[in-house]
Amino acid sequence: MTSSSKGFSTSSSVYGASDFKPEDVTQPLAEATRMLYEGDRRLDTRLEVRGIGVEIRPINGELAEWQSCTPINFSRGGILLESPEPLEAERLFWLHIRTRKAETNIDSFRVGAEVRHSTQQGDAYRAGLKFRLDLIRDMRRVHAEHSLSRLEGFLQAIGAIDENAVVHHTDE
Repeated sequence: MTSSSKGFSTSSSVYGASDFKPEDVTQPLAEATRMLYEGDRRLDTRLEVRGIGVEIRPINGELAEWQSCTPINFSRGGILLESPEPLEAERLFWLHIRTRKAETNIDSFRVGAEVRHSTQQGDAYRAGLKFRLDLIRDMRRVHAEHSLSRLEGFLQAIGAIDENAVVHHTDE
């Protein structure tokens, strides 16, 4: 059935269906999905850690002592630590991030975190922890958010300095 109205011609069937045929996007969609999940999906850049130390303690009310861990890298969303013991996935911890204020101009602070993964590497374990600011319910939360932001800026600045550093060798 063809109709004409003011010079326009359209084609449709008796029931109003058009001749539209959907494009098969299965393969392009599968390829885009593979590319998205193949690489690093983190939204925040991971930065090499300098000028800080980290101690952890479970958030379950236990009177556990703080355990010292070695920070490997940091992002606004979390931190990768090296621990002498495995950390159970989904377990919540308090992190005491000790800064060298003379170097960083940032006060030490505490923040909650959740273990996302823990794998053994040699005699130690590497654990990825996601920061959980929602575990802090008072003004310390604002302080922790501000401190994380300042620490990120500090580590980015140090990284930029290293990337731009030029070493000159002279033969004498």
